[in-house]
Amino acid sequence: MAIAGSILALSMIAQSITGQLMGPPEAHSHFASRQGDLILLAQHLGTLHRLAQVCPQTREGDLYRDRMKQVIEGESPPRFTREAMIGAFNRGFRSASAEHYSCSRRAQQRLRNESFDALNVTERLYAPLRVRVDD
Repeated sequence: MAIAGSILALSMIAQSITGQLMGPPEAHSHFASRQGDLILLAQHLGTLHRLAQVCPQTREGDLYRDRMKQVIEGESPPRFTREAMIGAFNRGFRSASAEHYSCSRRAQQRLRNESFDALNVTERLYAPLRVRVDD
């Protein structure tokens, strides 16, 4: 249910974003996709923040909250994207809070899965920034 709501929110934001941009359609699409990935990353970070609290042996403390702040500072997203990112972070946190009260095997598995999913989103976000070196 939370994922379906997130997808709907992402699509509404993407439509809002593309309606406000000028330029070639492929630029609109890329911008909207990137903003959607930022929001998705924020949700993963919120979930990870809660899971790190219930599984303190990870010794990560506020790592994910700090990463969220760094992403917002580094990206300087438009106001509507920034607000959507903060909302997604909070949704991820609340969702994980409702499901995980202790560091069970299920919580540890979700921590691994969320970490992997967040890494995939991060790689997608930063792929265009990588310098390609021809051999």
